[in-house]
Amino acid sequence: MILRVAAFVWLGISVSASACIVFSAPNIRLFPLTVGIRELSPWVAVVNLLGVAMAWKFHRGMALAFVACLLISIWPLAQIPSVVHSMKGQITYQMGEPLRRARSAPYVLLDSFRGIPSGDIEPQRLPLNILLYSPKTPGPWPVLIDIYGGAWQRGTPADDSRFNSYMASQGYAVFAIDYRHAPDAQFPAQIEDVRAAIAFVHENAARYNVIADRFALCGRSAGGQLALLAAYENGPVPILAVISFYGPTDLNLGYTDVPAPDPMDVRSVLTTYLGGPPGAVPERYHAASPVSYAGGKLPPTLLIQGGRDHIVKPVFARELNEKLRAAGNQSVLLEIPWAEHAFDAVFAGPGNQLALFYIERFLDGTLRDRM
Repeated sequence: MILRVAAFVWLGISVSASACIVFSAPNIRLFPLTVGIRELSPWVAVVNLLGVAMAWKFHRGMALAFVACLLISIWPLAQIPSVVHSMKGQITYQMGEPLRRARSAPYVLLDSFRGIPSGDIEPQRLPLNILLYSPKTPGPWPVLIDIYGGAWQRGTPADDSRFNSYMASQGYAVFAIDYRHAPDAQFPAQIEDVRAAIAFVHENAARYNVIADRFALCGRSAGGQLALLAAYENGPVPILAVISFYGPTDLNLGYTDVPAPDPMDVRSVLTTYLGGPPGAVPERYHAASPVSYAGGKLPPTLLIQGGRDHIVKPVFARELNEKLRAAGNQSVLLEIPWAEHAFDAVFAGPGNQLALFYIERFLDGTLRDRM
């Protein structure tokens, strides 16, 4: 009797987890579940497999329900080969170069369970509230500037600490920078702060033992939008590459074409950042949209996007990718079909493993191979 009750409770948990994989969160409170469960799908699959083995002995119908949950939980993993296939030819690389790249394969199932070492590099605090993650190898090093997300309203340079430490362990000096937040400071205050931080790092390149003409930018969500803007400007600091994790690229269309469901209330976020709707401040929406600058000679771009993102719809990353390519620029779109916004919060999840694998090779081709 106790075993049967435990099995029903177990099945209820499995069904709930499966629902988080299939359906998107209707509100911001449930949003972390739909992000996390999909990226923890290998763990969910193991739980479901054990459920099948337990229930098969006394209740075949329940066992079949566990089988259905098992199939749903392996759905993200089953799509990895198609993602890898779609990336062939977009980033040129050779397998098996461990001196530069920690990730030997796009996805390693065992790493989902044992985790990915982040390097354990403690940052140094610099002026302008910048955190510097210095590699343990002798310099000078190429520079990766990280810009955190948070709807332009919150966040700190410490937000991406595991990623920043990981990239520093791969030989990049990572500068995690800060910027002012809305509503107290509206656009263009944020991009002005980003420019100031980039200029500070460049001016102090010798002091921090970095290479002054080997700069790349990386940002997440709101930080991705700022990274793209900074990279596409014809500024005094040479930017050789830019990486955007699910960054908004067309803010005007982003206001009119909102996701469904819309757990974050995208229109409210945009009006807080830009000071009103597109009809009231059209020039700000244009100036703040990276797609507005997609022509001309621009740095190579890596766009990383969840295919089921309900904060920044994937159609906008596709639009920017197409326009960059049409203008003759190098652009790579890594679209992860099952992933939601902020999927890389699960550092060892399948989505972030794919992202790390292609980031390493993208930066090899744009920064390291030019040294």
